[in-house]
Amino acid sequence: MQNCALMVYDRLVAVSGIGTTTTGSKTISSTALPRYTSGTTVQAWLEFTTASATGSTLVAHLLSYTGDVNGAGQVGGSITAPAAIMKIGDMVGPMPLAAGDAGITAISTLNVDTANTTTGIVNVVLLRPLAYLPIIGSQWNERDMVLQLAALERLYDGHTLGFQFLAGAASAQTIWGSLRSGYN
Repeated sequence: MQNCALMVYDRLVAVSGIGTTTTGSKTISSTALPRYTSGTTVQAWLEFTTASATGSTLVAHLLSYTGDVNGAGQVGGSITAPAAIMKIGDMVGPMPLAAGDAGITAISTLNVDTANTTTGIVNVVLLRPLAYLPIIGSQWNERDMVLQLAALERLYDGHTLGFQFLAGAASAQTIWGSLRSGYN
């Protein structure tokens, strides 16, 4: 196993059924953020809901979004999927934002620059990272976010936790564990 990181995040908004087999603008029109409404540190990711087969590697960018600093009508930089073949549940992101923006509050339009030519449907997900946990390969890894780390991230009512395995190279990994939280 290689060294990597595990991102724990709060899944805020998802817009489903975005086709990536053709180029051009895709209307997103995301709903309002239920938490972290300022948008600061909120990120946009693409989540594959159908596997992409052989073909071109997806390249996309935010054509129109509302940033936490610059406001509406912003255009982000392009992001390229790591491979032409993506599995269900694979995520690509965070999508680049315009200079000065530290987060995002809404997406109006996603542009597919290079289509995933055979198959590929994605969700556009707005999420807020809560913790990045380093994982050292082939070792027991444990993090106590109350006693070991300086700040415990708040979990708001209605939160939806997600986990993303962030690796530097493609390889099969098995990660198991538990996450416990308290309620005050």
